[in-house]
Amino acid sequence: MKTIRLLDHSMDSIFRQLTSQLEGELTQEGGGYNLKIRDFDTQGIFTGSEFSDSISFIRCQISVKERFAMVLQPVQSSTSLYFIYCNRGKITHEIRDRGLYRPIYENQSVVISPGLSNIRLHFLEDYTQEILFIKMDPVHYLKNKSINSEFNDCLTAIYKKLNKRDGNAHYGSLNLYVCDHFKELNELKHEGLLREVFLEGQVKLILAKLLKQCDNELFQSTKPYDLNSSDLRKVKQISDYIDQNYALPHTVKDLTEKFKISPSKLQKGFKILFNRTVSNYIKNLRVEIAEEMIKSRECTISEIVYEIGFTSRSYFSKIFKDKYHCSPKDYQDLIRSKRQCV
Repeated sequence: MKTIRLLDHSMDSIFRQLTSQLEGELTQEGGGYNLKIRDFDTQGIFTGSEFSDSISFIRCQISVKERFAMVLQPVQSSTSLYFIYCNRGKITHEIRDRGLYRPIYENQSVVISPGLSNIRLHFLEDYTQEILFIKMDPVHYLKNKSINSEFNDCLTAIYKKLNKRDGNAHYGSLNLYVCDHFKELNELKHEGLLREVFLEGQVKLILAKLLKQCDNELFQSTKPYDLNSSDLRKVKQISDYIDQNYALPHTVKDLTEKFKISPSKLQKGFKILFNRTVSNYIKNLRVEIAEEMIKSRECTISEIVYEIGFTSRSYFSKIFKDKYHCSPKDYQDLIRSKRQCV
């Protein structure tokens, strides 16, 4: 098994080390780094940047033919926290060099306070992985922040908690709210300074959401939901099924029987992951698909209503207006008028 060893110095040093151990082309623009991997066993890209307030990130999008390990060795003076989020695929984290491995599934995160211990991650074969690493030094960050905000209190509490506990890591439950910001990262089309500003903003929004999740899971004495990660992964599987079959007449009973989950866990899971009931999730999905159809296709509103699975045009018009503040027909006329003006 191939092992990549990185001494966690500056971002420039990390990317030079990556380049020396993986075949690829390294480019730099502004404060950002971009490494395109052309190794026989590994294909993909590493990108990364350092920001001015003790925060940096590396994002990797890779496919591997053979499992390999990445070992990150903190410097002796390190007081950093590492937030690792798996947006796609699956990796494993070795718990403090004990030979015990904890999986990090798609849409799951781990927060690590390694001290002087190495962070050892395994990238698994036959997966396409998209992983975000955010490094933050709470000690230096808080020195530069004079306002004793709720965010600062949250950060301090998490840092102290992880430094006291055995294992120095917290494995979070699934978090789909971060996915939206990944989408923004993937679709970022700005250049130059504007790109750097947007990139920093999205990374810090992801960090804030992961901090909030970690705070909730570490310090709530009783969890508000009795679902574990396995239950939430099943709920995510159900939502993917609905996404792919949005026009079918889904019912809670049908979904619970098909996926072997209780109605209570199904509804609770949708509330956790999407802040919606199952029926509201389906309605919202259909309306968003209808809006895309109106923008991209030449068809009647009645044809769209039938295609997305509604049986009543008047009901569809009502919920469309609730979401987009105009009727489907008015929305269609507006889109057509804009096309004619171009």
